[in-house]
Amino acid sequence: MGGIPAAGRPPRRAAFANEVFPEARVVGPEGSVASLQREVASIPSLLERLRRSRDSYAEWAAATSPDSVEGREAREGVAAFELGIADLEQGIEPRYPTPRRLTRAASPAKAMERIR
Repeated sequence: MGGIPAAGRPPRRAAFANEVFPEARVVGPEGSVASLQREVASIPSLLERLRRSRDSYAEWAAATSPDSVEGREAREGVAAFELGIADLEQGIEPRYPTPRRLTRAASPAKAMERIR
């Protein structure tokens, strides 16, 4: 998440939906907002699972030789979990899509016409 801020802009918090083009309107199915809200609400339990996994990998790393393949894999696992934990601890700024009811007959071009 995160990324490098543009010159003159402060860094943004991690975002769901469209981080690459934050000013763009994102269109999604009507149920997508509720789904993303559930995901945001589940972040505390996700953080706990990531912390437990990091701790498990740290125990594995401590029990292996630092020069072994297994030891390197364990340390890489700890680093990966640390990265995910740090991103989520920064906070999430949800950017929910604009809900639209789409039918099978609706093309992406037609959907864009309706939201302009």
